[in-house]
Amino acid sequence: MSTLINFGVNQRGRFFVSGPRPGGLGVGRRVASFFYHISLIRNACRTVSRGARSVGQLASGSSAKKSGKSVASTGTIAVWIVSATGFRQDWHRVTGLELLWRKLRSLASPDVCVLTPQRWDDDAVALADYIARNSMRKPVVFFTGYSYGAGHYFVRLAEALQAHQIGVETAVLCDGIYRFKFFKWLSAKWFHNLIEIWVPSNVSTVYAFFQREDGLLHGHLVCAEDWDATAVDMIEQHGYDHCSIDESGSYHRVAIKEAEDVIHARLGIRALDPDRRRGPVNLNGGAL
Repeated sequence: MSTLINFGVNQRGRFFVSGPRPGGLGVGRRVASFFYHISLIRNACRTVSRGARSVGQLASGSSAKKSGKSVASTGTIAVWIVSATGFRQDWHRVTGLELLWRKLRSLASPDVCVLTPQRWDDDAVALADYIARNSMRKPVVFFTGYSYGAGHYFVRLAEALQAHQIGVETAVLCDGIYRFKFFKWLSAKWFHNLIEIWVPSNVSTVYAFFQREDGLLHGHLVCAEDWDATAVDMIEQHGYDHCSIDESGSYHRVAIKEAEDVIHARLGIRALDPDRRRGPVNLNGGAL
């Protein structure tokens, strides 16, 4: 009787075990089975946590309704441009994502807020709350992120915005990597065909740049939870590894073009008014 077994991670990032019955397998099957049951427990805890969060959101929604105030209509911002860094990126050195952010800042106006890049492990729920209470009615979000910022932070932010009924019009992702909390080695390139990044249905369009030339990390496949609601375009980049792909000129051009399109679609003719993008002016010789 063969004692070979197969175990790994399926399309949803969950462990699977296949092979002969446990009769003659011994330790190997039990180890794989242990990982499998750990994933079941983790998913059950996640389901309970989401249920509790939904109850809290319903309760807070009821309170807002009683007070006659809409959380997402008390501010003045119509378009938010959000970016998120990769695992090893910080403010100590210039990165490709920072260079892209410098270009995106030129799109800022009283109606358009270009946020400083978020860290991949920042509190996405807190940012969603901030966006909701400082937005006018029906705000839209443009997102761009790299590595964990694309595969981890982006998904959490989109889910948090969904709770506020705020959509992400377009996301331009760069070599997104799904983050495992405990088994981080599963993010390595040898498992990239098994791992997928699942995008919530409040995201309309995703452009996902990826590469297959790095010795350790390859961007993961991006999939939509609802293919009728979300369009995904995977774009392979040649000549870059994981550490340099966020410097890609193609990535930057697509991100800037899509951000401009989001602004024009939301603001219409106001987006073309140069007076709304004017910098600080001098009053009586003093700087504002």
